[in-house]
Amino acid sequence: RPASTMPAGIAGISILGACGGSDAPVAEGGGAAADAAALVNVFRGTQPGAPDQGTGGGAGNTFPGPVVPFGMIKLGPDTLPAQANFGGGYAYDDDRIRGFSLTRFSGAGCWGYRDVPIMPTTAPINRSPARPLSSNLNPMHVANYSHDEEEGAPGYYRVTLNPASDAPIDVELTAATRAAQMRVTFPENAEHASLLFDLGGSVMGVRNAEVTIDPERGEISGSLLSGDFCFHPHRYRLHWYQRDI
Repeated sequence: RPASTMPAGIAGISILGACGGSDAPVAEGGGAAADAAALVNVFRGTQPGAPDQGTGGGAGNTFPGPVVPFGMIKLGPDTLPAQANFGGGYAYDDDRIRGFSLTRFSGAGCWGYRDVPIMPTTAPINRSPARPLSSNLNPMHVANYSHDEEEGAPGYYRVTLNPASDAPIDVELTAATRAAQMRVTFPENAEHASLLFDLGGSVMGVRNAEVTIDPERGEISGSLLSGDFCFHPHRYRLHWYQRDI
């Protein structure tokens, strides 16, 4: 299972799902749209609270990460074990994050997607960061988090990883139609600062993956083949591109 690391200080990442771009819509007057957005609770549906109909313990299988309507990238946190909200990949009662993946299917009651989770870490990379026979990372690279150090709003998500440690890491996410941005702030005293790209980290596994790293341009691109949504024998290929900004 391939894994890639990229050293970073304060890392700004732009992730593309396809070529092109878009202008964010601006509501006339500004005030009404801003007020309505302030009422949104992006964590709604991430915790069981309704009768379990066999689709995830009564949770809504949603996630709190930023996304725009019909957006190609659904960047967001993946918690462990996420059993209470496995369709969304983020369960509110969990206290560990395994990475921030690029894709998901919000609202579905099945495992699926959650491709290429990206995980900031201050642990030294002196062996493979992958956990053998698993799509997760080695536990030394999985981070704790607290809702006291987490916030979300339409189009924005922020969390502090390992907030009680000597090396907390701040992560901020936002998104556009065909791209997303991730800003990672490492502590100044960190001896090591890396971003782990778990190319085999799709929740349903990966059949093959390719990656190209251009250190001079600060770019990483790749593709992967996954599938089996709801355990049906279908396949999809994801092409992705990441650039430091």
